[in-house]
Amino acid sequence: MNRIPDTRLSAHGLDIGIIDAHCHLFSPRVIDNVEQHRKPLGALQLDFGRVRQRLTPQSLLASASASGVEACLVLYTADRDRIPETNRRALELHTGPTALYALGTAHPDLLGLEEELQCLARAGTRGLKFSSFSQAIDLADHGTFGMLELAEGVWRAEGMTPTVVLDTFVRADKVFGTDQHYITRPAVLSSLTARFPGINFIGAHMGGLAADFTELARDLAAAENLFLDTSNAAHTLSALQFTTLLKRHGAARILFGTDWPWFSHREEIPKILRLLEQAGFGEDEVRAVMRGNAGDLLLPTG
Repeated sequence: MNRIPDTRLSAHGLDIGIIDAHCHLFSPRVIDNVEQHRKPLGALQLDFGRVRQRLTPQSLLASASASGVEACLVLYTADRDRIPETNRRALELHTGPTALYALGTAHPDLLGLEEELQCLARAGTRGLKFSSFSQAIDLADHGTFGMLELAEGVWRAEGMTPTVVLDTFVRADKVFGTDQHYITRPAVLSSLTARFPGINFIGAHMGGLAADFTELARDLAAAENLFLDTSNAAHTLSALQFTTLLKRHGAARILFGTDWPWFSHREEIPKILRLLEQAGFGEDEVRAVMRGNAGDLLLPTG
């Protein structure tokens, strides 16, 4: 059952409850690792000063409630050997009593892949999240294609179209030493959306975090099954670049996301609303970005 209340909150001038489509509940170990690369990550403007206060479900719920956010989607990824335990954690959150939902994750080389996907789909999750650079997933490899074909069939059997969220940090090779084959570049994202029309793809961070805008504009083609979330991107793109992408892909293909715990709802909501206004989006379009699109793609339908 959908746990979003029927009542609507007046949030930032909108008579709606906002959905945050991009959140994380990191462990302190993850923060420790990221902080080791703090200097080369400076362009992302991550809030290192307050991130350690934001690592629990309670802190996320408190932030959401204070800002008129009615539901948050938590995105999990893991190394191949830790995927089953990570997915169990995601399912506990997804089926729990609070307005926190989750996607699972997977890997092409995971033993018992089909059973793992079936467990996620039958529990009502709407799809998968991949961080290709940290999970060492080559998105142009036939093994990955096979995993996506399998996921499409598994979710279709449950009466759903799967959604796949992809991290798009294109400088992971320079910051973390990642093999370039494991980076989700704009052209790779476009290729996947064309190859798998039966899957809805979300390119996190407006499709190319820290990407050269020329590459992003040239290689990321708008498509019916391609969506972008706003997380972090307002800190790495200029206002003109951001609104150019908004107009090109359209309000029906954009989802609001904060990238919590790196950014807060209190700061991100007005920032994104200003950019939507600058793009000339009307009230119905703003509602779609801030709530409707995420509700359709990512939250339980029953």
